[in-house]
This record gives sequence, structure tokens and C-alpha cells, in this order.
Amino acid sequence: MSPNARLCSGPPSPPDLTTSSQEEAEHTMTVELNLKSDFDASVEEPSSHREKVKQLDLVIRRLNIERSKKLSMINAENSIIRILPTEILIHILLCAAPPIDFDKPKLVDWDKDPYETGHPFHGPNKYARIPFVRDTLAAVSRLWHSIVYSTPEFWTSAAIKLSPTKMQARISSLHPVFQNSGALGVDLKIKFKDFPRYHHYDPPPHQLVLLLEKNATRLRVLRLEDPHSGLCKQIDNRFCNLEGLDVSWSPSARPIFASVNASNAPSLCRLSLNAIDDMVLQWSVITSLDLKEVSVDLCALILLEGRCPHLTKYICRSPLQPHQHLPDSSLQLKRTFPFIKEFGWHASEFISWNELIFENVELPALDTLYWPGSEPDQSSPLCAISASFFSQFSSNRITLYVERPTSTEEILCSVFSQKLNAVTLIVEDCSQESMKAIWHLLDPGCYTVPQNYKMFLPNLREVLFVYMPGYSRCTSTTTTGSANAMLDMIVNRRNGAPEKRLRINFNRVNPREFLWHGDNVAERLSDLVGGGFELEIYETGVLHPACCPSYWESV
Repeated sequence: MSPNARLCSGPPSPPDLTTSSQEEAEHTMTVELNLKSDFDASVEEPSSHREKVKQLDLVIRRLNIERSKKLSMINAENSIIRILPTEILIHILLCAAPPIDFDKPKLVDWDKDPYETGHPFHGPNKYARIPFVRDTLAAVSRLWHSIVYSTPEFWTSAAIKLSPTKMQARISSLHPVFQNSGALGVDLKIKFKDFPRYHHYDPPPHQLVLLLEKNATRLRVLRLEDPHSGLCKQIDNRFCNLEGLDVSWSPSARPIFASVNASNAPSLCRLSLNAIDDMVLQWSVITSLDLKEVSVDLCALILLEGRCPHLTKYICRSPLQPHQHLPDSSLQLKRTFPFIKEFGWHASEFISWNELIFENVELPALDTLYWPGSEPDQSSPLCAISASFFSQFSSNRITLYVERPTSTEEILCSVFSQKLNAVTLIVEDCSQESMKAIWHLLDPGCYTVPQNYKMFLPNLREVLFVYMPGYSRCTSTTTTGSANAMLDMIVNRRNGAPEKRLRINFNRVNPREFLWHGDNVAERLSDLVGGGFELEIYETGVLHPACCPSYWESV
């Protein structure tokens, strides 16, 4: 059998020579070739083309393994260089390595299965030595190499994870970023791992300090996760172009703020401080800057003192107790922030903080309200929210973003029952119990919810669930109960307001056993989808077929 015949016909079953003659075997092959005559007529020299495609396929397989290793040379998290084809990216990072000399194999060797490990040319460089593959990739790589290294936009972000054992290699990977970013600012993220936290025996990372001091004017955003005191004590330079600073999870970050103020960082407009205990230090930094986006632990006084009037985004996840050295906050004055469009507040256990904020802060331009979840024992501050706080933006079409809601309906009810013109509800990190509680609150026919005669969030158009961890561990009873509660809510809202539609979107959620577990749920879901209800369920970014009416017609 010739190679052309085998490629065109596929792997035929071997003829039984004990019961058939050689002529019968050839006749069988002729019939198989005739069945594929249309395909053969449209392809010239199928053996040559298919062999090249197969060779390239194996090259890509090999390079996919190498890709993860070579990507550490460029740590651009958001750079489009990461979407380049693998075979191009690897050769770019290798600087278009010169071709490798090799002995041309005999033709008989190519007739063997190239996927067999026993092939004489099997190995990581097997198909990279083929002239067709080598020359093509080398030419393309030289072109892309010149483009990538001459395009500063490819080098504007970098992220590294430092540890005492991998310090030098990781820091060395930052040098190409600053060298090739041109005049553009760099977004640098550094995560520290396994470093000692106390300065009396914490050696400063001299290489990193020198690199940051040398390129201080090149930094646009600096993100430090758990930085140790060795770094924070050594940074002492002007950050004239720094626009964003993000410091989190560090008990020793105090020295870094000695160089971050209105004088040394005049362009700083985004500040995020998480899990930092020194409140006086935070306040000294905040009061000297004209910020536009703030996400800090100490936040009430920013609003009550009228600081940062140009704020556009304000997030607080854990308000802290007032500090004795802070300015007096007993004076209650109405503060208006006309530019804040995104506002988030985690109710504090210090009830006075909640009252001061909700009674004295005005947000007329709000369009996104973040509501971090609360523990059940913090329900009382939430239920005591002043209605005037929500009424000031009741006419705005807003997005309500609920994060980590608890299953306690009273906590969610305190927000849902307000006069909010919410058109989109986004729920992140939600359990099945919390989801069921949300369906009950949105269901005008649920008799277990207080004030069941009202429809919470009557103008709601879309509900989006994002990231539900631990979903696969839920029992079938839990998932079925949540699914039935959702279907009850859909039917009752549709019956109460037929002209209004509600779209439900599950993103990054595995729904295979969630909505249609059990005949009752599947039947009700089929009626809704078949009736034209807009339901979107995405699994790994692909719309689930159960959302299409044709799916249920074939079931």
C-alpha cells in the first residue's frame, strides 16, 4: 500500500489473506479510494501537505510544553504579547536561535507513525530539525522579534513573585521590561513569599532596591503584596509619575510612605491599603493627596472631612475604630461628592461610623453600589441604615454588586428593601444557601419574606452570578431547592409584570447538575426557555445548550 493511499483512505482494516486473495485486497482498497474521490480531487499532493501539517502539529505540541517555562522571561500579565501563537512566542523569546544542522532521514522512516516513541527521530527537537518547519519559524520569528522588541506597549506591565531562593533570577527578568518600555510607564506587581517580616534580621534586597530607585520615575503603578521591611526602608526616591499604589498584607509597610506624599508623588490618584494597622500613617498619606480612587481600611474620615473632592471610586472593606490622634469627627456636616460613581461600604461594628456615613454623605452621581458581605452578628448595623442615604440616588439606574452574601435574609433585605433603581444585580462568591435566599427576596410571591406584598428591586433586568466556589460539593437536595426557588421567582415576576423581562447569567459556574437536576426542574425550565425567557448559563465561557429552545425539543 502506497503512502498516498494510506493518507487518503485512513487506516483500513488489514485484509484477511487466509481467506482472500491479493486481488480481493486491492479491490477493497480501490473501493475505499473511490468513496473519497471528492476529497482527493480537491487536494493536490495530499501526502506532502498532510505530512507538513502533521509535522507542524507536533512542533506546536512540543512548544506548548516549553511555553510555560519561557513565559517567565516576560511577566506582562495584561500584555498582548501573551496571545501570540506559541511557536512564534517561543522563538521570539529565544531571539530566533540559529538553525540546527541535522542528517536528513531516509524516506522509509517517514512512513512510520510519527507519534510512536520508538521512532528513530523521536525527541524534543525532532520536527524542529525539519527544514520546512525550521526555516518558516525562523523567518517569522525574526520579523516578530524585531516588532516586539521595538514596541514599548508590549512591555508596560510586569509581575514577579520573589522568594529568598529565587531572588536574582526573578529580578533579572525585570531589566528587559524597563529597557524596552521606552518612555511609557510600567505597572509593576511584586509578591513577596517566605521573607522574614522583622527588620532587625531582615536583609534588604539590594538588587531590587537599586532597580526601583533607578526606575522610580518610570513606575506608573506599584503593587506590593506582603512587602518586608528591608524593601520599605530602602525606597527613598521621587515617584513623580506614580499614579497608583497598592500595598496589602504587611505589618512592616510603614517606611514606604515616607517617600509617598504630595511632594514626591504628585500624580498619585489611586490608593489601596489593605490589612495595614498603622491608621495614623494612612491618614497622613491620605490628607496630603488629591485622590480619585480609594480603597483603604481607614475611610470614614475621608468622607466626613471632605478630603479628596475629586474622588470617582471609593471602596471600604473593613472600617476601623476611630484613633485618638485622628481629627475630631464629631462635627456632622453634609458632604457631597459629585464625581463618585462607584461606592462600596462594609458595615462597621462601630455603629457610630455607619450612622455618620449614611446620614452625612451625598453621592448624586452614583451608578455602582458595592455591598461587601457581613457576618450574621453584624446584621443590626445594616438594618439601621438611613433610608435617606439610598433615596438620594433612587432615580439613577445603578448596578448593585453584592460580595460574599450570607444566607441570613435580614442582611440582604436591608439593602433590597431600599428604594433602589437597580437594573443589574451582580453576586460574587455566593453559596447555594445564599442564592436561595436571594431568589426568595426577589420573588414577590414568597410568603416567608417580610413585606411579601412588595417586589424587591422591581426594575431589575439582569442577575449575574460570578464565581461560586464549593458548588460541586453541594447535595442534590440543596441544588434542587435553589433551582426551584429560582423558577418560582421567574414565574411570579413574569406574572406580576409581563412587560418586564429578567435575564439570569451564570458566569464561571458549572451548571451541569445545578438547574436541571430532577424531572420537575427540567420540565419547568423547558417551559420557560421554550416560552422565550432569556436565560444565559455559561460554562467555561460557552453558552450552555439548555438555554436554547431547540435543546428541549430534542430531549
